[in-house]
Amino acid sequence: MALFEKRGKRWRVRVRRNNADISKTFTTKAEGMVWANQQELDSSGDRCPLNLNFGDLVMRYADEITHTKRSARTEFTRFESLLGRGRGKRYAICDVPLRKFDKFNLIEWREFRLKEVSRGSVARELSSLKAVCTWATNELGWFTISPGIGVTYPSSPPPRKRRVSDNEITLLCDAAKYEIGM
Repeated sequence: MALFEKRGKRWRVRVRRNNADISKTFTTKAEGMVWANQQELDSSGDRCPLNLNFGDLVMRYADEITHTKRSARTEFTRFESLLGRGRGKRYAICDVPLRKFDKFNLIEWREFRLKEVSRGSVARELSSLKAVCTWATNELGWFTISPGIGVTYPSSPPPRKRRVSDNEITLLCDAAKYEIGM
């Protein structure tokens, strides 16, 4: 919130940004209001470029960060699949403008992806996408709060409760040329 003070014939406008006061003097209050609105918009973290979408952010992350990781090959393959390079299709999440991107886009993608692949695959892919969002927040300053915060991973599948049958034991013993009771 901006504070406006009349000082003689001029207006002094003060805005708190990043825990520091910034002030500037204007000849009219209207000019001060425009400046204050711009300062508040800049401090809201909404600084991502207008023409970029989430797919562009993923490509930039792949180019700048992925090659430094031990899992670079698998993560790069994961991003290639997401972006629709090769035989796959491009997912709709890649076309969402960064200015409109939020955690609900990730949740929608997660639910859609769970219909295609296993929960473990979705968890690994979601982990990579959350890393992209965190990097864009911390390093680039394009988000105030990372869109990945609050997006939960799919639950783990229940453990298997299968036992080896008597017929399978017999087949294994025959294959190993083992006689039962020896």
